[in-house]
Amino acid sequence: IMISRTGFAVTVLTALAATTQLSWAQDEDGDGDGDSIWNFYVGGGYGVSKIDDTACDALLGVNTSTQQNCDDKDEGYKIYAGWRPLKNFAFEGGYLDLGESAAKGGQTNIDNQVDGWIASALVFIPGLERYGVFIKGGAYWYDQKVSGVVSFNGQRVAVSSKRSDPAGTFGAGVRLPIGKNLQLGVEWERFLDVGDDDNFSAGESDYNFYSVGGVFTF
Repeated sequence: IMISRTGFAVTVLTALAATTQLSWAQDEDGDGDGDSIWNFYVGGGYGVSKIDDTACDALLGVNTSTQQNCDDKDEGYKIYAGWRPLKNFAFEGGYLDLGESAAKGGQTNIDNQVDGWIASALVFIPGLERYGVFIKGGAYWYDQKVSGVVSFNGQRVAVSSKRSDPAGTFGAGVRLPIGKNLQLGVEWERFLDVGDDDNFSAGESDYNFYSVGGVFTF
């Protein structure tokens, strides 16, 4: 999905701020989760994704003897919606774009893109609910696209592949109340074994995603 990630992040955060006066549920005890089991929320985040293996051979699973540069970081973003039926427990799902990784140098030039859908369960730490401290775990159904050329056995070989598969994920974060219905979210998420180790695929690697964003509660 080719859109400006910076523009997307600004749009999401502006929309969240503009709707802080809306409320579908009252929160009499001030703990941010309302007094009803119908506690829904929507959110968005913007940040940096980083592949765990900085070596390009681990990233791309190909002969990389002529490579000189591996770009293992990129911008990423996510949007999601959730349901918090209990003070210490929530479910959420959404879309996450981890951006691109690249291997370049010599006769090698490959781009690796990953995005997909995520579903997680969140556990808010007892005693810290007011500050929104949580841990999370779930699954990431990703699409991976690899394209470019590599040097293999002295020949330039075109690479083009797509892969769709689930991956495990876990993470932690905080959601600090900054208004009646608005929270500031800061998160770290890790995605396990994205891709595979076959030649001319994208390699099997872990990703980390660090993000900041907003959450609007109904």
